[in-house]
Amino acid sequence: MIGYNIYSKTIDQPYLSQAGSTANTSYDLDDFWAENLSTKVKIYAVTALKTDGSESFLSSMVQNNDRDYDGLIDIDEIICGANMDNPDTDGDGLKDGEEYIYGTNMLLPDTDDDGYTDYEEIQAGSDPLDENSLPPCKGDFDQDTDIDGSDLATYAAGGTTGVSLEEFADNFGKASCP
Repeated sequence: MIGYNIYSKTIDQPYLSQAGSTANTSYDLDDFWAENLSTKVKIYAVTALKTDGSESFLSSMVQNNDRDYDGLIDIDEIICGANMDNPDTDGDGLKDGEEYIYGTNMLLPDTDDDGYTDYEEIQAGSDPLDENSLPPCKGDFDQDTDIDGSDLATYAAGGTTGVSLEEFADNFGKASCP
């Protein structure tokens, strides 16, 4: 690889056009930040330029109106009270833009106040907006809300993933999970 090509376009233009090239890992196009409606929003993408002259696929596209690249534009972050310089304002593991999509509160790590972060609930398949929807206990392989002999048999047979013996042992015997 010998450098990068930088492409850009405004929202109303149909195609990206080459805006510059560099051998460095940064490049200043002298474009203004679109912090309000007086500056046009631009979309940018980059390709890697190979020694044979060919280019890689385009990178993910970014805009000049989302300074922390969390998927939520700065104006919307201001309206929501989020930190536009931090992609995860509440520190729960979900970017502010993801919180907006899920409908969770980007200012609270645990929107439904059930003891599990919004990220933990989404990863486990429970509903971060419903305090009665909880992730299953680690080791509750049959998801019957207790960790008992049937779960031990599943564990012993090797039909488990993502749960260590220590986590399983810590939860074994719980009759009401979590």
